[in-house]
Amino acid sequence: LGRVVIVTNAKAGIVEKCMDAWMPKAAALLSRLDVDIIYARDVYAEQQAKVATTTKRSCKFSLPKFFRSSNKVEELDAPQDRGTLWKIAAMDVLLARHFGSGPCSEVICIGDSFEEIRAINRSVARRNYVGCDQQLIKTVKLMSHPTCAALMAQLSVLAQALTPLVHSGDSKALTLKLGETLVRRHHLLQQSAMIWEQRVGRQIQS
Repeated sequence: LGRVVIVTNAKAGIVEKCMDAWMPKAAALLSRLDVDIIYARDVYAEQQAKVATTTKRSCKFSLPKFFRSSNKVEELDAPQDRGTLWKIAAMDVLLARHFGSGPCSEVICIGDSFEEIRAINRSVARRNYVGCDQQLIKTVKLMSHPTCAALMAQLSVLAQALTPLVHSGDSKALTLKLGETLVRRHHLLQQSAMIWEQRVGRQIQS
């Protein structure tokens, strides 16, 4: 469906440690699918170090102040939270890698916070202020603090909706809201699968 990258505000190495501890097969899957893991706070720190070095060399250095949104030029207010700043830095780097110096054509952002949604919108808008206004930004907001059952349920729903979302010709901002009935149904199916696996395991051992 496209190039996939994991962007996180976690400390460097935590994703790999979690996969090693609880999802050992995930690491091989990400490697096979060529999925990169980007630690946003490290990218931000590198950019700030470069800015500091450049500022020492030239007092005239300044960061971009304006960006284009629709057909209107607006002032870009600096976000106050560090998480959004970190992810803006990471998104800037990723968009530069994928689209080069040209405008972005289509980006899909999926996450459980509004930090990445704000970040991708700002990064795309800043890159396209000189280019064309025809870009597709599709964002999906997942639940912030789901239970295990809710997490599995929303991933199941997302898996079904992902292909139509990719092929949609419009920019979309979706918030994935799951009813209690869907979560409960998925939880019951999960329990049934666990019971079945336990029975099969006992039969094999006997």
